Order: sequence, then structure tokens, then C-alpha cells
Amino acid sequence: MADAAAPGSFDFRHGTGLVRFGAGALDALGALAADRGCRRALLVLDGFFAEHPVADRLRALLPGCVVAVHVIKGGEPDADSLGAAARALTDREADLVVALGGGSALDTAKAARGLAANPGPVERLMLGTGGAPAQPHPS
Repeated sequence: MADAAAPGSFDFRHGTGLVRFGAGALDALGALAADRGCRRALLVLDGFFAEHPVADRLRALLPGCVVAVHVIKGGEPDADSLGAAARALTDREADLVVALGGGSALDTAKAARGLAANPGPVERLMLGTGGAPAQPHPS
């Protein structure tokens, strides 16, 4: 079953779905995407991994999905970069987000998913102004 985490890894389930970390996570990607009916995926990659062979491996692991790539700039995410990632997600109607890279790539992917479910100024979510997000994105 694709939903079972491999030994040495763990799953984190929350309102937006499933976040999988650790050993075996990449190997389980294709089966997990197929089990969840993925049609369109967005890969959020940092600059290093955008040119790395693992990016091609990610695409190959998602044969049933139309795959788009969003490459983030270096440094800490800011309102502009988070907004761009959220637009990439919604413009492509992605039902799966895969992040690969350092903390900025992972944070950007998570924030993009939250922003897609809660349209409005990025600063509202980043700075906590205007209240908490209304609902998680359904994927």
C-alpha cells in the first residue's frame, strides 16, 4: 500500500493532506500519486535540483500526471516568491505538490498550498494580519 511510510521515515497528516519525509519517500511517489488520482503535479525545486538528474527522476515517477516545474530563487522566501509559487500552483490546477531542495523549497511549497486555499495578500498569512487562513487546500 502506497500510504504506508517506509522504515526510517514518517508521515505527517493534516488538513491539506499528507506530507511524507525520509527514507523511501521518493520511491513511493509514483504509487502515492496514482492512489490519490493525481492528474497535474507541480514540482517546487531550488536552483540546484532544477539542473540535477533527480528532477528527471521525479518526472519519470509521475507518468500519469502532467508535470510542471517551479524553480525558486535562492535565499529566504518572501511575499513575491510565495505569491509566484501560489500562482504557479493555481494556474496549473495542480492536485499534487512535490518539493525538493532545502528549507526554502519546502517552505515555499507548503506556503503555496496554503495560499491557493486562502486567496488574498500573501502578507496576511505571513504576518498574521487579517486573521488565520479560513480552510486548508483540499489536496
